[in-house]
Amino acid sequence: METIPLVNNDPIPAEQRKQEIEKGRDSLGIRLFENPNEIFSHMKYVIENASKRLICSSSGAMQLVYDKFFDLYKKILDESKEEGVNGGGIRWITTIDEDNKDLVKLFLNVGVQIRHLRNLPPMNFAVDNKHFYATFEKMEDGKMMGSLLASNEPIYINHYNSIFDRYGKMELTQNKELEALKMVLVWRILRFFTTLLEHKKYIWIS
Repeated sequence: METIPLVNNDPIPAEQRKQEIEKGRDSLGIRLFENPNEIFSHMKYVIENASKRLICSSSGAMQLVYDKFFDLYKKILDESKEEGVNGGGIRWITTIDEDNKDLVKLFLNVGVQIRHLRNLPPMNFAVDNKHFYATFEKMEDGKMMGSLLASNEPIYINHYNSIFDRYGKMELTQNKELEALKMVLVWRILRFFTTLLEHKKYIWIS
């Protein structure tokens, strides 16, 4: 079992670190990225290899995607249409308002399915068939997040696919069922981070 320290006082050459990241991408586990270049690289890798995207986030994340990954998102949509991928495409849950309605239209125009939810969960997350990642940061004005929690373990991928589907079926107005679901999500988030805290400075990868 390999351990990757979250805090490392010894400088690691950029090329060596890049090789470590490339090697670790196919290993099942949880990773915490705190370097902006590594965050961008991991997000780009995940999106490039995705056949679908399910996102639940603030509009700041939508701006981030538009600024840095919009062409990759259009590629997913084009391939989904051409190949008739079952369950493919991109679905997004966010809060739509006067400030972001023009941005939302840009995504709608290329085929992204967007659902309005007035009160979003506390964590922004994206998931597909192979990867899950999340952050608590709002990414205001499209700012890249300072930390990204990521996993390719099936238990998290399946769980957040299910959570997204349940949110997507909710009514536009809030109700008791939605509030209950938000509590479940918060509990799952806490358990997710407890996995990291139990190992202190380390993330364990199988």
